[in-house]
Amino acid sequence: MRKTFLIVPLLLAAAVVLLAAAIPDDGHQSLHELMEGLKDNLKGLSQNLENESQQPAALLHVSQMQGIVLLAKELEPDNMEETPEADRAAHKLAYRAAMAALLGELAVIEQDICKGDNAAAMEAVRGKLLEMREAGHDRFQSEHEHHDDDDDH
Repeated sequence: MRKTFLIVPLLLAAAVVLLAAAIPDDGHQSLHELMEGLKDNLKGLSQNLENESQQPAALLHVSQMQGIVLLAKELEPDNMEETPEADRAAHKLAYRAAMAALLGELAVIEQDICKGDNAAAMEAVRGKLLEMREAGHDRFQSEHEHHDDDDDH
């Protein structure tokens, strides 16, 4: 038990350092780069959920994903230029709402992991989280990005 109290703060500190390192010196990162970070962490999370002893690593991936989403929700969706001018404000709000919903789902997954219910967390990752990813890509990716992304699935 005592080791857990030491490991978790260290892993959380590492998450902060890794997230800070992911941000370029100019303080800006493209949405594409952030989404690649989400994709990488999603893979790691899925792998870690298969083994209960990997709980700290799974929580680290969730924390990193939450941090990335916080950065990404401040940006514009990739298809903003393709969106008619009159619809852009509403489109940007819809994007932000989708990112906020993603944060909410990540919080649910984090709670499942904290309760030791990796099965529920994995079900949420494979179900709701992947559905949200697909819906977000369909609604907010540019046509060019969306077609390139088809190869990644």
